[in-house]
Order: sequence, then C-alpha cells, then structure tokens
Amino acid sequence: MVKRMLESLLISMPLLYPHFVENRFTQCYFLILPCPPSVYGYGSLDSILLSAKQDVVVFGKALMSIKKSFSNEANVLLDWDDVHNEDFCSWRGVFCENVSFSVVSLNLSNLNLGGEISPAIGDLIDFLVDLSDNLLYGDIPFSISRLKRLDTLNLKSNQLTGPIPSTLTQLPNLKTL
Repeated sequence: MVKRMLESLLISMPLLYPHFVENRFTQCYFLILPCPPSVYGYGSLDSILLSAKQDVVVFGKALMSIKKSFSNEANVLLDWDDVHNEDFCSWRGVFCENVSFSVVSLNLSNLNLGGEISPAIGDLIDFLVDLSDNLLYGDIPFSISRLKRLDTLNLKSNQLTGPIPSTLTQLPNLKTL
C-alpha cells in the first residue's frame, strides 16, 4: 500500500511542485525547491506523506470494524484481512481513488451478509454505499451523516428497523436513498 501511495505521489508531483524533475534514464527523482513548499500552499512532503498514511490507517480500521459487525458465514469477505493483505483497495467491494487511496465506493450488495451496520461506516469518505439485498438488521447508524460527499445510499431489501436518521437530509450531495 505504501509503495502504491509513493508511486501515485510521484505521478502527481509535477502538479504539486512546479520544480519537480524526473530523470527517466536513472529512475531518480529530484525535488528542487527554491522556497519552502508551504509557499505553494501544500505543506511539506513529509506532512503530505504522514497525512496520507494516517488516512490509510483510519480507512483500514473502519473497514475492519464494518466487517466485524457483519455475520459473514459464507466467507465472502475473506480477503478483508488487514494482517495478510493491508491493501484494502483490493478488497471485495471496496473501490478507492487512485491518488489518495481514499475509499470512494463500498458495494457489498447481494452477499447474504447478516448483522448490523457498524457506526464505523461514517469514518469512510464515500460517494456510494450499497449494502442492498443482504440480511442486515437494526438501525441505520447516524454516523452515515458524516459522509458529506455521499451521493448514493442503497440499503433496500434488508431487515433494517427504526427511523431513517433525519441528519441524512443534511448531506448536500445525496441524490439516491
């Protein structure tokens, strides 16, 4: 995962730092900074890498909490294993943004998952959450309202009870519920 983050960062470096130079013959990378990076408005390279690493940890922990809240009797989420495969962007149903590796979509529809929806779902940065056609029960967590970029929330054909959180109306991009 860290290697993929660095590769993506190197791809985006010319955009972030105008004085970034790539030597294609030796595969060396140089960053020529005539003034501190904060002048460009992006902070230091160390702070960018630290922030990205922290985000990856948060997303990984949130996904593992979500998995724990489900009964996964058919082992359809077997590849969700942060010990042997920390690249959560390769896990079933998880789709990530190519540069930042933030989770943009979680599609676990039609997998016969039981259990409740974990409040940790609100720790992801999603555009789409599809948990339809499963055996989920319980309430819809209020934490989903923290997903400010969420545009689609599909929970149909489950056994969910309780009210739809009124805070969902505060999501500016939500078009499909």
